[in-house]
Amino acid sequence: MIFTALNGNHTARLFILFLIAINLIFISQALAAEMFIGGASTTKLNDEETSSSFTLTGDYKFFLNKITMSENCISLKNVILYWNSPVTFKNQYIRKFGPENSHWNSPQMPNERVQYRIKLTGEIVNNCKSPQYLSLDVSMIFKGHENDRKSIFAKTVTLPSPEICSAKLTPDIIAFGSVSPERSYSQRINYKGNGNVEITSRSMKNGRLRLNDSDDVYVNASSEFVSANNSWQTDPRRGDIPLTLYVGKSAKAGKYQANLTATLTCP
Repeated sequence: MIFTALNGNHTARLFILFLIAINLIFISQALAAEMFIGGASTTKLNDEETSSSFTLTGDYKFFLNKITMSENCISLKNVILYWNSPVTFKNQYIRKFGPENSHWNSPQMPNERVQYRIKLTGEIVNNCKSPQYLSLDVSMIFKGHENDRKSIFAKTVTLPSPEICSAKLTPDIIAFGSVSPERSYSQRINYKGNGNVEITSRSMKNGRLRLNDSDDVYVNASSEFVSANNSWQTDPRRGDIPLTLYVGKSAKAGKYQANLTATLTCP
C-alpha cells in the first residue's frame, strides 16, 4: 500500500492492490498501511493601522516580525503587507518573518514627510501540536540604521489547535488467491482509527469495483459502506469494510487487479 500525506489539506492518500488468480495460487504479504493527518489550522489576517507622521530620510523597509515565540511550526500563507501615503502605494508578499525577508524601498523625494496607512492580509498556519499565542509586529527600519526599529503596530494572534486524526487500513494487499468461475469469495478491509475514509477508483462504478475493468470479475462492498457518490467509505462508527468477490462464468484464467485511492479526512 503506497501512502503519501498531504499536510494542511486534511487529506491523505494510499493505494490498495486487489489481486486474484483464477486457477493460479497467488501469495502476497499483508502489510499495515497507516494514514495520519498531522493537521494545521489557519488564522486569517485583515488588520489596518495608521502610523504617526515621520520623515523618510533614506531607503526604508517594512517587515513582519514575531516575538515571544521561537517555534518553527508557524508559517505564512499569502500574507501581503500594503502601505500607502498621499504620494505612495506599495505592497509586498511576506513569506517569512524578519527584516531579511523584506526588500528596500526608496522615498519619492528627499526628506519626504509621510503618514502611512498599513494593512496586513493573508493567513497564518499553525502546524504545531497545540494552540499558539503569537505576538506580531509590523516594524520599519532605514538603511544604515538597521538597529533603530520603528514599530508601526503590534497585535497578538490566537492560533487554534490543528486538526489531528488517523486511520489504519489492513491488509496492504487484499489477495483472494486461487478462485473459480461462478463462485463468490469474501474478504474485508480492516479499519482502525478516528478519521473518515473514502475509497475511490477509476475502475469503480456505482460502488462496484471491476478488476482489470472486467464485468466478469468484480468486488462489491456491503451497501452501508457505499456512499451517495458510489464510492466506498467508513469511519469509527462503521469500522471494517466487508467485501465480496464475484467471478462470472465467462471469466478467463489470469491475474486480476485494481488500484484504489483512499482519502482520509478529519471529522
